[in-house]
Amino acid sequence: MNPVKLPNNLKYDFQGNFEEINFDVEDSIKINSLLFKSEIQPSKGVILTLKGAGGNISNQNEVAKIYNDEGFDFYVMDYRGYGKSQGCYNNDLQMYKDGQAAYDILLERGYKEDEIIIIGVSLGSGVASYLAANNSPSQLILISPYKSMKDLAKNLTLPKLKYLRYLPTDLLLRYNLDNAEHIKKVKAPVTIFHGTADRLIYYGSSLKLKDCFKPADTLITIKDGIHRGFGGRPDVLEGIREIINGQK
Repeated sequence: MNPVKLPNNLKYDFQGNFEEINFDVEDSIKINSLLFKSEIQPSKGVILTLKGAGGNISNQNEVAKIYNDEGFDFYVMDYRGYGKSQGCYNNDLQMYKDGQAAYDILLERGYKEDEIIIIGVSLGSGVASYLAANNSPSQLILISPYKSMKDLAKNLTLPKLKYLRYLPTDLLLRYNLDNAEHIKKVKAPVTIFHGTADRLIYYGSSLKLKDCFKPADTLITIKDGIHRGFGGRPDVLEGIREIINGQK
């Protein structure tokens, strides 16, 4: 992965109503997370986002505002080794457990499962689909997902060194993160957004995932869409707005 650490004593300074939440996982490892509350209360629900491989959650306030303005609260955690989160990962089971712990935090704060929408971005799609398969959220939205890490490793299209800046070889080989197997078990509606010009996670990944769909699940193809910045494209954001507001 491509983590960026933050000082443990850093005080987040965002506008609006937000809460920093630290929770313990195995071996007392602390995971750092943020809950941004919409000014529209009671909220329509909460967006649980499993982010991509780069950076940390210190820049998620801009993403949060998009959903807060739609009347949704927004919750995001840093993976182990990212931001102020401790530890590191040795296998995908640890990632799943941390994701489940974040999901449980929302339940503890009074959100009902049918008020939780899960969004998985790139790397985070594998954890997002696992959570949707093993819980009962209202929606699962995946942005630029892979079929599995093993499938992705077999379909490298970039020169090796350039690719490894984003998805190191040990991640591809040690972690399975099998979206295909998870999606087969998801009862909630599933929507995938993927760009045809994505050279990091090839578009054919989502075509393979489409084979695992229920009749009502949807693949939204963005012609010439690339990986970088894909989730922030106006057409993708508008599509997500329609889904979370029940217009699709």
